[in-house]
Amino acid sequence: GERAADFGAGTGAVGVALALREPTLDLLLVERDPRLAELCARNLALNGIAGRALALDLLSPRPAREEAGLTNLDLVVTN
Repeated sequence: GERAADFGAGTGAVGVALALREPTLDLLLVERDPRLAELCARNLALNGIAGRALALDLLSPRPAREEAGLTNLDLVVTN
């Protein structure tokens, strides 16, 4: 499926809603705050979504962003 990321995901509400609408998405929720990234992961699990949640500052050096899988995205959302 297409690869999508929610940047600044917070608790993951936007990404979860997107994944529920488009279940074939390969979803990555990216949040700078590790505690919020944990909530993202929990919300993915509670909603039966096989996405990933990641604690990462988007201003991190490029190699860190590439290692996290933030390349070749088909869709990026933010709120």
